[in-house]
Amino acid sequence: MIIYGLLELVLAVLGVLFLPIKMAVFPVSVATVVLQILDALATGAGVMKTFCHWSYISGLLSFIIGMNVMVTAYHVIMWGLRKIPFLNIH
Repeated sequence: MIIYGLLELVLAVLGVLFLPIKMAVFPVSVATVVLQILDALATGAGVMKTFCHWSYISGLLSFIIGMNVMVTAYHVIMWGLRKIPFLNIH
């Protein structure tokens, strides 16, 4: 409850600080595209749920995302090591 109260206080202070700033209105066309994409993702998740349990799907997605992060980290590290000329890494 203390954290909730502090977050509400921060939100109220930020609301008062940003009150004079006029924010642009979010375009309706962008909102409809985002909603269509989210609807397609929900439909795809529903189709996947018919074939296997959601815990398998979430585990597999976590594994795939983890592998992609590891491959990207490997490429970034190798790119950095290739910038050091005396290591002679090609």
